[in-house]
Amino acid sequence: MNTDIDTRPQRTWFLKKEGIGKDWSSASMIPLERYLSIQGEIKKENDNEYEIVTRIILSHTPLTFGHSQLIMKFLGDKRQLKESARFEQVAQIIKNSISVFEQVFGLEELHIRQHELKRLTEISRTSGKYIKTLILRSSAEEHACEEYTEYKVHLVPYFASQAANCKSRYCTLHFLNGDETGGLLGWLGERETEVERWQKPPHPWANSLNKIACEDWKISELARLLCERWP
Repeated sequence: MNTDIDTRPQRTWFLKKEGIGKDWSSASMIPLERYLSIQGEIKKENDNEYEIVTRIILSHTPLTFGHSQLIMKFLGDKRQLKESARFEQVAQIIKNSISVFEQVFGLEELHIRQHELKRLTEISRTSGKYIKTLILRSSAEEHACEEYTEYKVHLVPYFASQAANCKSRYCTLHFLNGDETGGLLGWLGERETEVERWQKPPHPWANSLNKIACEDWKISELARLLCERWP
């Protein structure tokens, strides 16, 4: 029996709505109030009043600790924008997201210091220093219809543990000594296959992964913390 629930609102750590007559942005809120204000705005379901709606949602199948998906929805006349123009709209959001990661995973080392998130650290196989963020325009499900068009980007924080795994895998595959590096895309593909299996039977998480992500891994708590650090 499938007992899963949609936890995307709880996993959302950025929301901005831009319209002709008015804008709504959590960035203008007091940091401690941003996360709750996002939850309230999501429940209104009034996206069609705006021209561009942007969300950043933590993945419930995380490749790494803090893996998020940025989804920008272009509505009305804005859906006619070319890919280059859409990327220009997304670029500043990506820049600010990386700034959040630099603070939370770099300076604060949240993945190491926050005991409540220990389980999420374990299942994402994350440890060590934050190195950079991988920015992946990769999605099989960008939605396009008469009402709107989506543009999706994965934001994948990359840590020392992932760098070590990538290096080890590359050297093993190519019979190289331990000093060689490479194979990042191959490692990403293998890791994606692994986490996607969590959603399919007979995996024990298949029918309750959303619930597990928030209740056991505390992803919603991480979303709140990231939301508070938005520049």
